[in-house]
Amino acid sequence: MNLLERYQIHHYMDARPLHELQLESSNNIRLSKELETARQLRQVKGEDLQDLKLEELERLQNRLESVHARVLQTKNFSFASFIGDLQEAQLTEVNKGLKHQENGASYWNRINQV
Repeated sequence: MNLLERYQIHHYMDARPLHELQLESSNNIRLSKELETARQLRQVKGEDLQDLKLEELERLQNRLESVHARVLQTKNFSFASFIGDLQEAQLTEVNKGLKHQENGASYWNRINQV
């Protein structure tokens, strides 16, 4: 590359409009955030852990324990709700049976009174 070509390349880099540089910077920041998010997701899945320091591993462990606690809480709530629905359905069936028995007993009482 000769001197003139190098000058033109540097001149072009310096002559780019400010909004173009800001857009490029904004894109770089967005891509960096996406890469960090992808890295964190891999770590949550148990991947890419070998390069983490002890402090980072402990933070990840605490985060996973917190998530695990929320999952258990949600599961227990769902299970309790399911049990409540089953109990309500059973009580409804028992009530229907008792009403049926009551109606049958009333019928026999009326017949016996006649």
